[in-house]
Amino acid sequence: MDNISTMTAGLRYGMMTGLVLIVLALIMYLTGLQDFSTGKQSIISQLLSYGITAIGVVLAIKFYKDSNDGMMTYGQGVVTSLITRLVMGIISAIWILMFFNFIDTGALELLTDATRTNIEKTNPNMSEQEIETAMSYATMFLAPGAMAIMVIIATPITTLIVGLIASAFMKNDQYAA
Repeated sequence: MDNISTMTAGLRYGMMTGLVLIVLALIMYLTGLQDFSTGKQSIISQLLSYGITAIGVVLAIKFYKDSNDGMMTYGQGVVTSLITRLVMGIISAIWILMFFNFIDTGALELLTDATRTNIEKTNPNMSEQEIETAMSYATMFLAPGAMAIMVIIATPITTLIVGLIASAFMKNDQYAA
């Protein structure tokens, strides 16, 4: 096999896994397993999303190692995992923008209403003014642009553990004589 870079492996598997995550999100939305009126993601959706993400990262690291004659340092594995997840995050951010702005424009309102209901339930002693203040902050983070930015920033961090562990098990930086 030809030697490839960490960037190539990360881009390839990041794009593939990102597209699989979009298909998962569409299936969850169309089957009703993603209910914006509650403001919570189903446990099935969460587990599938985490599992697909972990598999994508591990496959990217394995692809990098296999494409480099079985040689890979720990650092190369970690970098591959971070690039993979960053690409997944960018694809997810694009999906968020498309979904809330074009596919289901009412979902954001349902999510905002669910957030208000959850604030009122968990903080029954809050005054109306305090609730309005909390909602003003919450709506800043519920804007599609803000959600997209948070996904891009947070997702590589959340996947770092998978990359660290997978890289530790798959590393092979011993060159044959």
